Amino acid sequence: MADQLALSLDATPPGTYRQRGTSSLQRLFRTHFPELYAGYEHTYASRLGRFRLQRISSAVERFLGCGDYTKGIARIQCTNPECKADYFRPFSCKVFYPLGGQPHRLCPSCSQKRTLLFGEYMNEKLLLVLLHRQMVFTFPKALRVFFRHDRRLYGEISKLV
Repeated sequence: MADQLALSLDATPPGTYRQRGTSSLQRLFRTHFPELYAGYEHTYASRLGRFRLQRISSAVERFLGCGDYTKGIARIQCTNPECKADYFRPFSCKVFYPLGGQPHRLCPSCSQKRTLLFGEYMNEKLLLVLLHRQMVFTFPKALRVFFRHDRRLYGEISKLV
């Protein structure tokens, strides 16, 4: 077990260039996925099915290429004539798009993008235009015990919000 946890999750030292997308999760997949791929037939295929290996490896390949400048870039340029600032942005893996009908949420940055796009869609197209909204607030676990024993605190908190 200690051998599996030996992967370094340290931050990149200052002054060292690291491409966008070479995260700890990607390093983990680069290190251990070939081992999983090699042992999948023997260990998991009978339980999970053989067809999944192709889908899994396709998603992992795209995830490992996310944010890699060698896979393609887009040049973003400000249209303001006074600004003219520009930068290069690597393409994302788009692993949040469905592969065979089922969405994959392997890539954290693309999954976050999917969540934001869905929230925007709900706000703009799906939800009714109302003057009120329901908000859900959570309390830190350390404070929950106080609210459990004194329900009047909920009224006090609602006045603050």
